[in-house]
Amino acid sequence: MQTSAHTRANRIHAIWKRACHKFRDAAYAYGLACTAMDNAKHGTPERRQAFSLIKRAQESMAHWNARSYKLAKAQTSILLGDSRHG
Repeated sequence: MQTSAHTRANRIHAIWKRACHKFRDAAYAYGLACTAMDNAKHGTPERRQAFSLIKRAQESMAHWNARSYKLAKAQTSILLGDSRHG
């Protein structure tokens, strides 16, 4: 069964929307972790835990940012009919 370019692009767009949602979740976690770190005293276990959460959120944000970029690039390539960038 042959799928049209628009059908493939719509599927990629749905995956892209989920990736964007996961990025927003990571950004929200980052904000909470920053607030927790600001409220924790220097040298406490709470501050170290908040720092760890910040690093994890940053890594997650970087992952989902790169993933959403690749998906958007693939969707654009499909719609423009340029297979070199897919």
